[in-house]
Amino acid sequence: MGSYYFLIKKYPQARKYFQKANNLDKNFAASWIAFGHSFAAQDESEQAMAAYRSAARLFPGCHLANLFIGMEYLRMNNLQTAIDFFKQAKEICPNDPLIFNEIGVCFYKLKDYDQAQENLGIAMSFCKDTNSQTYESVLLNLAHCHRKNKEYESAVSLYEQCLSINSGQASTLAALGFTLH
Repeated sequence: MGSYYFLIKKYPQARKYFQKANNLDKNFAASWIAFGHSFAAQDESEQAMAAYRSAARLFPGCHLANLFIGMEYLRMNNLQTAIDFFKQAKEICPNDPLIFNEIGVCFYKLKDYDQAQENLGIAMSFCKDTNSQTYESVLLNLAHCHRKNKEYESAVSLYEQCLSINSGQASTLAALGFTLH
């Protein structure tokens, strides 16, 4: 029920069911993560991080809690703390493309485009499904890095690959137009 309400963007109702699931089984990691997501979806970072921290404490071998805590810090523009949490997640799961994507985004925001490009390249190497949302996101972020490094031909090629996955993405079309200009 919680997942259904989350899907239709009724986050308070979703939280109610995730909380019930947590009370019924405190060892259900997905419920703790989803509980955190229901807060994060409404920009309630402190409550989201509390849920993610509970997941990290209860499930120390699961990298997702640290990844999502890092994503919340990234959203709040606390980049160094975000990188620290991403590194913790990377120690647990060194081949998750989403971790390297988020690290790349941090370096991009720090204007270290070479480091960003390196991490996004690693993320690309771990992407298995070339039609997934993760792959498209990594590809788009990598294209932005190439554009910032004035590697326009590579950026155009990457933007076009993004458009082959999702042709109606306005932000990708705008970035492509900006690069061609």
